[in-house]
Amino acid sequence: MYLDDHCLVIRFERSLVTPAGIDALVAQPQMKPSSLDLTKCGLTAKEVAQLTFLPTEKVNRNA
Repeated sequence: MYLDDHCLVIRFERSLVTPAGIDALVAQPQMKPSSLDLTKCGLTAKEVAQLTFLPTEKVNRNA
């Protein structure tokens, strides 16, 4: 696991219901994946290249 002011990286092992993998959460989800340097968050360049980025939705906190 890696944590700083900008990102949280969680590595997890394979289980009965999930494959092994990495979750990377960033503090500014509106940033484009290409603008992120996740190697500063403890990932290798190969791991970054294998990531799949999911779209983010704006949350209306006043609803």
